[in-house]
Amino acid sequence: MKTVYGLLSVIWLAGCSVLPTDQTEKTVSLPEQWQVAASSQQPGELPSELWWQSFGSPELLALLQQVQTQNWDMEAASARIRQAEAQAQQAGAALWPDVKLEVSASREGRLGGDANYAGERYRTGVRASYEVDLWGGVRAGSDAATSRLVQQRALWQATQLRVSTDAAKAWVDVLSLSERLRIAEQNQAVAYDLLQWMTVRAEAGAEDQLAVVRQQQLWAEQRQRVELLTQQRQQAQSRLQIWTGALQHTGVPVAMSIEHLPVPTLDSGVPSQLLVRRPDLLAAEAELQAAKADVTVARAAMLPQLNLSLYAGGSAGSLSRVLRNPLYDAAANLLAPIFNAGRLQAGYALAEAKQQELLMQYQQAIVQAFVEVEVALEEVAGLAKQEAMQQEIVRLASDALQLAQQRYEAGAETVQSVLETQRQWFNARDVVIQHKAARLWAVMELYRALGGGWPVA
Repeated sequence: MKTVYGLLSVIWLAGCSVLPTDQTEKTVSLPEQWQVAASSQQPGELPSELWWQSFGSPELLALLQQVQTQNWDMEAASARIRQAEAQAQQAGAALWPDVKLEVSASREGRLGGDANYAGERYRTGVRASYEVDLWGGVRAGSDAATSRLVQQRALWQATQLRVSTDAAKAWVDVLSLSERLRIAEQNQAVAYDLLQWMTVRAEAGAEDQLAVVRQQQLWAEQRQRVELLTQQRQQAQSRLQIWTGALQHTGVPVAMSIEHLPVPTLDSGVPSQLLVRRPDLLAAEAELQAAKADVTVARAAMLPQLNLSLYAGGSAGSLSRVLRNPLYDAAANLLAPIFNAGRLQAGYALAEAKQQELLMQYQQAIVQAFVEVEVALEEVAGLAKQEAMQQEIVRLASDALQLAQQRYEAGAETVQSVLETQRQWFNARDVVIQHKAARLWAVMELYRALGGGWPVA
């Protein structure tokens, strides 16, 4: 018995001696606040899970409700969650004994000649086996599978956030192009009316024919602009099908004017909140936890393994007598790796290196998330100022056009001046819509960068 204990001690110490020490983890230090001044971003509420409701648009709400139920990327992410749930259940089952029922029947007889022996044999019993988790490897395997389940749930949330943001931005693109098309059609009508008036004056000898030709050129350019914007709007409407998962146009409503769409304000919080709000960071953290558990599993594989087994049952020539005299068989089996050409050591090194890789990726993901919020905050603040200045440009361009037309009708202004003023007014109105769309896109990107309000429990 002392010899057995001595051998077990040697095996134990030999296994422990090959274990490397844990490496020191590097961490990223986040600042206490964002660089954007508080005065440049009005205070608001932190994003919620249904962040798109803050835009106050029933059309956008209807679109994203359709996206939530029909998007194929989200369906695929849901399937990955079900896979992870099954894998976690499989890994957790290893913590419990494996119990099997054995039932067998056989018949024996002599081949050839007169049979002087023939008989039937029945056997039944219960067999149980269990691996004692001496080193925590079995528990670590279950923990790794559970962490990967958490990861897949967070990735589903990240997919939902990405899909909803991209769908909302595509919808704003349709709104923007619709409004720009409406402005182009109005300007086309104005150009046509001015052309008709100039033609009448030219026929009466009160207008230069060159001015009429230039106005015809401007009218042609505006018609071309209308056709271009019409095509772009149709393409933008078709791109919405990517997010709704439909091959046919589903008639997503886009009747709302982008000028009447409010731009919500929200609170950016503090940088440390990103660690519990952004689903991609939560997924990276869960993957890192799974990798740490994998290191424990690889380390346990290098140590002795203890298996227990128990069998209880009986056998007889008659089925009714099988359990009349039952027997049991109990055994303990200790296995310890001695030589495997470094395979287990390499497995441990591989798991540890993978953990270090994921740790570096997690730190990089934190830095990237922080920068994305900073960029989004700066863009929202900057575009708000640019849009306000562009609105002032539109107002001044409208006043200038009105004055130029009045002066031209009074004979105090040339037609070239009217045409140039009209072109500036058209461009200013078109640019202000583009600024509004860019500002809405920036706010939506800020919602995404802040995590969209999805903390994972």
